[in-house]
Amino acid sequence: MPSIAEQLKDLTINKQITSNGVNWADILKNEINRLKQYIQNELDIAYMSYSPKVYHRTGLFKRSLFVDDTVDINASGKQLTMHIKFNDYAWHNSLWNGYSGYLPILWSEGWAWKDQSNPIERFTYWDGNGFLQTAIDKYNQDNPYGIVVKIEKY
Repeated sequence: MPSIAEQLKDLTINKQITSNGVNWADILKNEINRLKQYIQNELDIAYMSYSPKVYHRTGLFKRSLFVDDTVDINASGKQLTMHIKFNDYAWHNSLWNGYSGYLPILWSEGWAWKDQSNPIERFTYWDGNGFLQTAIDKYNQDNPYGIVVKIEKY
């Protein structure tokens, strides 16, 4: 009998049918879209949680989330991976030093200027709101397939 790795290596995901007659491609597509919706909901909540007083929002970050339609099999052949990604709208040009920031991580985990002599929340520092982990936690409350969700930072 072939190992799981050998079976996954030859897997044609559109043809693999579960006991309830649904193929794994449809299951993964539905689940990744469901997770995307949880992330989008948390992002919308973050946007509604305050109105900036020092700067003007473009609203582009809200339009940055998308689902990649490819399925990867990792090198060991024991894992299927689908990706939720953020497009170029997730990168924010800084007003200082010309550096760009990756908003999904900055919003979720926080950031701060080095000089906090006049701290202004959400302008000179932000403790983060954990929106990515909150979305994953909500997804995991109803995760019938036991799909493992990981956040990759780059």
